Amino acid sequence: MKNKFIIILIVLSVSILTAQQRSAAIKIGNFSPGAMETGFVIGYESGKYIDRNFDIGWSLDWFHKDYVDQTLVEELNDYYGYFGSKLNEVRAKTNLHSIPFLFNMRAKFPMAPRLSTFISGGIGVEALLIFYRDYQYPDQDELEGAFDFNWRLGFGIAYQLGRNSDFIA
Repeated sequence: MKNKFIIILIVLSVSILTAQQRSAAIKIGNFSPGAMETGFVIGYESGKYIDRNFDIGWSLDWFHKDYVDQTLVEELNDYYGYFGSKLNEVRAKTNLHSIPFLFNMRAKFPMAPRLSTFISGGIGVEALLIFYRDYQYPDQDELEGAFDFNWRLGFGIAYQLGRNSDFIA
């Protein structure tokens, strides 16, 4: 009986200790790439604390945007004339999905008892899925995919809400 109690105590204490060494975040926001208008981004981030103010981990995000490529519309209007400008807008309609997977590091710098600043960086890969309209058949979507190298730098402020939760901006 005593051995079972000791084993249960060890298992519980190890699980409690490792629970305090992990971090997780759900990210929701606005993303503004240079090539198009802003759009909605959502993601998940998980990490493991190396010490109290430094953690490493990974993140997975999803960015989606429907837009009309105005540069392409202008080129089509210049080449074919303005009589088909509505059709040219349909031809220039694009649907983009960006899915980056990154390995991250974050360092916190305490400023006050419940307030700290942080700097983060990540490196990884990104999958791009682009659905665009065919010129001859503007009712049909064509699919292009690409993989690319991705990096991210960030900084912000973290306010401690509770013992194990922060609000990050």
